[in-house]
Amino acid sequence: MKRKARLTAAALALLTALWALPASALALSSEDRPEETASPADEPLYNGPEDSLFTTDLRIVYNNGGTVYNNGATVYNNAGLVYNNGGLVYNNGGTVYSNGGTVYNNAGQVHSNGATVYGDGAEEEPAEAPETAETPENAEDNEGIRVRFAEDYSAFAQLEGLEEDPGGDGWLLREETGLIRPREGFSILRAESSAGSLEPDGEGGYVLKDLDSSAFVALAFQPDAPQFSPEPGTYGEKQYVELSGPAGAAIYFTEDGSEPEPGKGRYTGPITVTEGAVIKAIAVAEGAEPSETAEAAYAVVRLEAPELVSQTRGYRNLVGKPITLFNPGPTDAHIQRAELTGDNADCFQLGSTAGRRISAGTDSGNFWTVQPREGLAEGTYTAAVVFTTDSGARLEAAVSFTVEAPKEKD
Repeated sequence: MKRKARLTAAALALLTALWALPASALALSSEDRPEETASPADEPLYNGPEDSLFTTDLRIVYNNGGTVYNNGATVYNNAGLVYNNGGLVYNNGGTVYSNGGTVYNNAGQVHSNGATVYGDGAEEEPAEAPETAETPENAEDNEGIRVRFAEDYSAFAQLEGLEEDPGGDGWLLREETGLIRPREGFSILRAESSAGSLEPDGEGGYVLKDLDSSAFVALAFQPDAPQFSPEPGTYGEKQYVELSGPAGAAIYFTEDGSEPEPGKGRYTGPITVTEGAVIKAIAVAEGAEPSETAEAAYAVVRLEAPELVSQTRGYRNLVGKPITLFNPGPTDAHIQRAELTGDNADCFQLGSTAGRRISAGTDSGNFWTVQPREGLAEGTYTAAVVFTTDSGARLEAAVSFTVEAPKEKD
C-alpha cells in the first residue's frame, strides 16, 4: 500500500537549502548536506541523459536523465533512473530503486527496500527494483537467476534461454547463458548489464552469462535504414519510388537532398519522380533510435533523336546529326554505353558508343552522333539508337533515312 513520505523539520530545512541551489552548484558545503563518505577520486562523474553509468568507487555522481547503477556513492539526480545500494541520493522528479540508502526526494518515485526517504509530495512503494538477494531456493517456479530489462524489448528482440518469471517479476535465466537476438529489421546498438557480462555472438546478438545475482539489462535498438524500389539511377521516364522498412517502423523522407526528421514528411505511398530527385529517408520505431539515413538519387532524362534528311542516290560526305539527352533534374545522369539495333543497324554509324555522365541541369550536346553510311541503294532504312543507363534502363531513339532516285531532267 502506498504511503506519503513525511518530512521531519530538520530534513525539511536541509532539503529547502538543497533545492535553493542551482544544478551547477551541487557541490554543497558540509553545513548544508548530511555527512557523506569522502570521495577517493578528485573529479566527480557526470552522466548524460543517454548514458548508463556503473560506479562502485564512492565517487559523487551528477546525473541528468541517465541511468546510474550505484553502490555507495552520492548521486545528485534530476529525473534520471538510479539503482542504488546503500548510497545517498538527492533526487528531483526521478525514479530511485534503493536498498538501504537515504533518498532526499522532491515529487519523484521511490521503490524502497529499507531506505530512509525524505520527500516532498513523493510516494513510496514496495520494492520493485532489481534485488541483490538471490531467488528463494524453495520457490520452484522461481528457480534461476532473475533478469530484468530497462524497457519492454519484445518488439525488437527475441530471447533464448530466458523464461518469463511466473511471478511477473522479469525473466529467469534457466541455463548458464541466455541469448538476446534482434528481430528482423533491427539491430542492437548498445547492450549493458549490471551483473555478469554481455558478449557479442557474431551475428548481431548478445550472450548473457556469468550472472551471480539478479541482473538489470539495458539495450538500445535501431531499425534498419529504408529500402528503395526501383533501384536509384538514371531512367528515361518518370518513376514511382516505393520505400520499405522494418515492420512497425514509420518512414520519414525528403526529396531535395536535405536530412529527414522524425515526425516530418511521413511516407504513405509511392513518390512520383518526374524530372529527378535526391530522396533521403529514415525509419523510426517507438522505443528505438532512428535508423541511419538512406539515400537514393534518381535522374529522369529525355531523349531527342535527329531527323535525317532524305538524299538522292549517289550522295556523299553526310555530316552526323546529334542525338541529345536532356537531364533537367538535381542529380547527374549516367549512361553506360550506346549502340545501334534493328535490321538496318549496319546502314548507320554512331560517332561514339562510350558512356558518359550528364551533369544535373544540362544536356549531352554533340557527344553522340548518328549518320547513314555512304552508298546505300534506293529505299528507306530504319534503326534504333539504344542507350543503357547505370540502372540498367534502356532508352531508345528511332532513326530513319531515305535514299531517292535522281529526278529526271525535263
